[in-house]
Amino acid sequence: MQGFDLFVGSFDEICRSCAEGVLDDYREGQPDDHHVAFPPSFSPSHILQLGAAVTSLTGVEGDFGNDSDRRELEGCLFADRLTAAWVLATSALPFDVAEELKTRWTAACVADEGEEPPWAQEAHREVLVRFLALCKAAAREKSDLVMVWEL
Repeated sequence: MQGFDLFVGSFDEICRSCAEGVLDDYREGQPDDHHVAFPPSFSPSHILQLGAAVTSLTGVEGDFGNDSDRRELEGCLFADRLTAAWVLATSALPFDVAEELKTRWTAACVADEGEEPPWAQEAHREVLVRFLALCKAAAREKSDLVMVWEL
């Protein structure tokens, strides 16, 4: 797996699917507003800058990579539960903020890494709209938003 996946669902259930080696089956069974795969040009570490970009729009901070919300599964596979308050604040953003979100996310990457990320010149509006849809679904269902990534 390259890039990273975001899922709406139970943190424990998603971790169990990873541990049992059936993540692909779990992924295939998800409706569009419950899963998004960020392409290989996105590094899992870019979730930190996405967090900063969302915070710049909502004022609500997330805590990413917190040990209590992270599980190391088999091999180098990890699952992180994203901060519920941050997800709820993100769910209030309208879909038409996707381009502004990309601009702010790119700027946060440049500020942290000194250069634009590989995906900055690519069109990823649909991925960001799906990300916003996931946050809305997680808030509506009072469910977790879980990032699954590989080191």
